[in-house]
Amino acid sequence: MSSQSIHELFEETYNEATPEEKYNIDLWESLHKVIYELEQLTIDHNIPAEQVRRDLQIRKSTMKRFLSYGLIPRYNFLCKLANYFGSKLHVSLYGDYTVTLDTKYHDQIKKLAKERNLRPHKYLEALLEESLKNK
Repeated sequence: MSSQSIHELFEETYNEATPEEKYNIDLWESLHKVIYELEQLTIDHNIPAEQVRRDLQIRKSTMKRFLSYGLIPRYNFLCKLANYFGSKLHVSLYGDYTVTLDTKYHDQIKKLAKERNLRPHKYLEALLEESLKNK
């Protein structure tokens, strides 16, 4: 039995994968992350997913397929979800160089960003750059 952690094993598998396999891993990992974030937002805002679906006038079958990985969502679908929760969708081609912060830190980041007269994502960029410069 290997002494590698599941994360180390995943990284090793990913690094050894063909370009097509990496594409599929990236696609499903990203979809999983979005579904997880939606579930987390519904918990944080105390709003059932069914209520979100009704409020956004999303067909029941569409939401069910999305939540069960049977539908790769379109950009406007994701924008609707982000806007519903007062957020904005962030898409980047620099995937390995973007960060998503756990929701438990959002209020703290908003407060610190406001103190520096920055939007949260600009504050986080500055914080990371400052940290790297000090290395």
